[in-house]
Amino acid sequence: MQDSTLDKFGEDIIHTVRDSSIERVTDCANGKYKTDEAKRLQEFYASLSENQKSHFDFLIAFAVDSALFRILRMAEQEVIGISYQGIEDISEISDGLTGEIYGNNGWIKKYSKFINSME
Repeated sequence: MQDSTLDKFGEDIIHTVRDSSIERVTDCANGKYKTDEAKRLQEFYASLSENQKSHFDFLIAFAVDSALFRILRMAEQEVIGISYQGIEDISEISDGLTGEIYGNNGWIKKYSKFINSME
């Protein structure tokens, strides 16, 4: 039960936090949004070469992953608590939440549609 809950949490956090954040920046860069910030990002992104765009995509995923790592680290250190599906503190059922996101069996590899952004 706890393993499946932890995996479901991982899947939800990857889809809801990681993928949606990367997608938001990508959509802004590709002109989907018309805010001043989005237009500024679109102009910048359009000025990049294909190689530079690949590096930019990597940087966006890296920044989002770093923020996600820090939030999970705060939960491990009991600075914040994350309750999920009736579990008061999700960090209690993991050997280390930050370790759950990386590696061949990590949440990013298992659940993200942007796994190539980090390779």
